[in-house]
Amino acid sequence: MGKIDRSFKRRLMEEPEAKVRLIVRTRGEPKIYRSLLARRGIQVKRELALIKALAIECEAFSALALLREGWVVSLEEDREVRALP
Repeated sequence: MGKIDRSFKRRLMEEPEAKVRLIVRTRGEPKIYRSLLARRGIQVKRELALIKALAIECEAFSALALLREGWVVSLEEDREVRALP
């Protein structure tokens, strides 16, 4: 699969200005990438230390640029999770 699901990548490419919420899995501790992301205008919503990831919000084109970073293990859409009744 690589760093990103192909259909999700296609969606990002089709709407580069769209705001997206993502989970970015990182090599090493995620907190060391917070300031780097902030300098790029990417908002970090929360740190997910257990899975070495950051929940972020940014434009699709910024998300696609992250795919070139060696410290990015994977990108996936941050979707709402609901428990079954």
